[in-house]
Amino acid sequence: MKTTNLVIILTAALFQCCQNSGDKASSANNLSNGTALNRTDYSEESGADADSNDFIKKAADGGMLEVELGKLAQQKAASVRVKNFGTMMVTDHTKANNELKQIAQQHQVVVPSGLSPESKSHVDELGKLSGSQFDKNYINMMVTDHVKDIGLFENTGAKSRMNDLNQFAKKTLPTLKMHLDSAKAIQADISL
Repeated sequence: MKTTNLVIILTAALFQCCQNSGDKASSANNLSNGTALNRTDYSEESGADADSNDFIKKAADGGMLEVELGKLAQQKAASVRVKNFGTMMVTDHTKANNELKQIAQQHQVVVPSGLSPESKSHVDELGKLSGSQFDKNYINMMVTDHVKDIGLFENTGAKSRMNDLNQFAKKTLPTLKMHLDSAKAIQADISL
């Protein structure tokens, strides 16, 4: 009788283990083949709190905007300094965007794939300009954007509970500050 009960208990336990294992395998398959839903709930389970999620979205949009505007500067600027600044924006923000995407993926956070409507309007607005008019408007926008970005990185990113996002923000801040200083120096020269 004791043996029969033991066999039943062990069989039930084995059956339960197999069921849980199958669920995990199914979930893993869904993630690997892309059939799982994109996560937009940033609960503790996803590893990202609401502030971190908001930071990721804003930082990604800002980074993509800097890249697009930098490309415009390479094409439309009259000043060599502005063209070079645009090149620096493309290089530095592409690198930062790629790092941010990796962090977001590790926490199952969906990064926007394109610019927000507001950022798109900035690209469209500057795309209509060229020469010295472009230079002035572009550099003014770079100063404004970098002041805003530095605030975002200091106030949200560097205080994130996600250690890797926190480190990313702290590591990126000196580059953003250098961009702001460069943009202000160009802005001062253009205003003369």
